[in-house]
Amino acid sequence: MIINRKETSSGILLIVTDSELIGKKFEEGKKQLDLTAKFYQGQEKKESEIQEMFKSSYLLHLTGEKAVSLGIKSGLVDKDKILTIILTNSRPALDREKIHTFLPTASKGQDI
Repeated sequence: MIINRKETSSGILLIVTDSELIGKKFEEGKKQLDLTAKFYQGQEKKESEIQEMFKSSYLLHLTGEKAVSLGIKSGLVDKDKILTIILTNSRPALDREKIHTFLPTASKGQDI
């Protein structure tokens, strides 16, 4: 998984994204998930390293099945706050991919 760490006035924001999703852009109508953005770029880390980083983070932004599963396994993700986004990869028009992401402000079981 790829991690990026941002210092905020409230504490550390830890962005964790499944490695295979980095560099992809998904679109459907007005919806867009752009994993080419610098926000998602960072360093490859092992699960154990990421779990250690969770401890010092104020806020998590998890994208992808592995990243979200690690958050659940670590007891930090409320399963009712997982967004499932089904978007078309902008490169091959017929390639549809389900993306799981965890945002602490999401509504229960919300799909986008």
